[in-house]
Amino acid sequence: MTIPNCSISDARDLVSNLNNISLFMSSGSLESGDEIFDMLLARLQDKIETLDSCLSYIVNAPLIEAERLLEEVKTK
Repeated sequence: MTIPNCSISDARDLVSNLNNISLFMSSGSLESGDEIFDMLLARLQDKIETLDSCLSYIVNAPLIEAERLLEEVKTK
């Protein structure tokens, strides 16, 4: 089985889709109150936040490094 290449945009879409699922699950449309359901929802929300943070870092790290290097060049 081959793993398709994914772009940052694809990953952001995944975060958005997972967040929509999480919102639906917590909206009361499904029967909550079950300990396993609540645990899975909490874990899903945690993983969405982690993925979103990782994507933000991946997108912003090169910009932050470029700004740091530019400041370094200016001070020389």
